[in-house]
Amino acid sequence: MRKLTIMIAASAALAALTSYANAESMIGDPEAGFTFAKQQCAECHLVEPEWVGSFGSPAKSFTEIGSDPKTTEMSLKVFLRTPHIAMPNFILTEQQTEDVVAYILSLEATRQD
Repeated sequence: MRKLTIMIAASAALAALTSYANAESMIGDPEAGFTFAKQQCAECHLVEPEWVGSFGSPAKSFTEIGSDPKTTEMSLKVFLRTPHIAMPNFILTEQQTEDVVAYILSLEATRQD
């Protein structure tokens, strides 16, 4: 009986943690991320959802980034918070980061899985 009680309590705790993690995930606003990207990223990246390819810049389009099966919420957050030689050192707020990540991941519908 005690083992059953412990298992039920552990299951409830795991369910609560999973719900919390899912609530914390993807709290950004894709529309705000798109607006930010048009203002700050469009000089080097194609940010419109239907744009794919290059316009003379080596930077990938946001559709290509969002469509890559290896792109995850975590990988984007790490990338956006890490300085890169070929990219301006933008300092995004937490909300801007969440918004841009949400926008890029909203483009995953075009993935070729």
